[in-house]
Amino acid sequence: MLKDNWITDGWMDYEYKKYILLAFLSKCKEQFQETRLYPPISELMGHYQSLNELRSDLEKLKKSFPKEVSSINWKKLMFDYQEATLNDETIAVMQDIISFAIPQISETLKEGQDIYNFVEDQLEFSPVGLLPVYVNDGFFFIRQANSNVVHIYQYHYSMITHQGEQLRSLSTEFIETQSTSLHYPVEEIKADLNKRSSEMPNSPAWYCVSRMSFPIRETILPVTKRLLIRELSTAA
Repeated sequence: MLKDNWITDGWMDYEYKKYILLAFLSKCKEQFQETRLYPPISELMGHYQSLNELRSDLEKLKKSFPKEVSSINWKKLMFDYQEATLNDETIAVMQDIISFAIPQISETLKEGQDIYNFVEDQLEFSPVGLLPVYVNDGFFFIRQANSNVVHIYQYHYSMITHQGEQLRSLSTEFIETQSTSLHYPVEEIKADLNKRSSEMPNSPAWYCVSRMSFPIRETILPVTKRLLIRELSTAA
């Protein structure tokens, strides 16, 4: 929706960049009104982090400039110094844009996070039956409110090292949909999946039920994945 390099791409004009940013934020808010959390939240977080890093880099650049003698303090027999300013108009405009953009993005991001918290409160998430010792590979099911259709996903959970830091990684793949009923509950769906999988004959399964109807791909699925990571990080 908004280029990663939007602040440096093209015409460096404050009003122009402001227009681009506000148009992007308006689209994000439209998505939030439809309870579609992703990709807007992840994009907002990425831009917020990038702008803060850019602001920090510009401050470091400013501090690295040499200092100029502004006057002589004859009483103390010392020179008074002032920092050389950034005279580049482009950098000055960029700093103005950053100062405007960060609080605007932060406000919109908070709006999305409030909706995220509301959606999470509407989800019931639990394991299906007993969990095996090994839980890093398995399945999870998603069912909408007032629907008997279960969306089935397979997952793989692992820890990866990025820039010396340990990060949690969850890869998922949609498998199929099944209709659940009193005669075919999710426990039976789990048993059938394990029978069909020679590589995963005793896999764990998790079940997410939404009390309200939300978009699955843009909202329930990403929130469920975060709930799953939370559970796996303590169970694994």
